[in-house]
Amino acid sequence: MADSSLWSLLILILLIVADVIAVSKVCRSGCSTLVKVLWTLLIFFFPVGGLLIWFLCGPREHGAAPPVQTPVG
Repeated sequence: MADSSLWSLLILILLIVADVIAVSKVCRSGCSTLVKVLWTLLIFFFPVGGLLIWFLCGPREHGAAPPVQTPVG
């Protein structure tokens, strides 16, 4: 019984840390205030699902280089 509660606590701590990191990245992004608030609420009210949605669809880093396109012909 103690083992399962220890694992549950560890998973909960990791989820909270991941959510805090996600919210801090949202706050530092270049998006509008409304978008930041909406992402933060999504992550807050749906900690697991919101985190997954943010990871897949959230604001991207602005420092990333655009993909290189080669000319055709």
